[in-house]
Amino acid sequence: MLHEKVMSLIAAQKQIPRECVTLDSTFEELGVDSLTGIVILSSLEDELNITIPDAVAREIRSVRETVEKLEPHVLGMMG
Repeated sequence: MLHEKVMSLIAAQKQIPRECVTLDSTFEELGVDSLTGIVILSSLEDELNITIPDAVAREIRSVRETVEKLEPHVLGMMG
């Protein structure tokens, strides 16, 4: 599932337990600054073989938003 992949990647990047990252977690709560956010999104792009437009990336502020913004790109690759 996409949300599990996103949450696991964020936990690994922040070096925190996976159970500390939920769909409702905001980047601010997790201590994800703009640079870390770029690294996370870049890692997701590589892992999922997608491209996240810069305009979309700038809008992402939470785990749920990450999943919601990536889903169309991931589904587009599968369909």
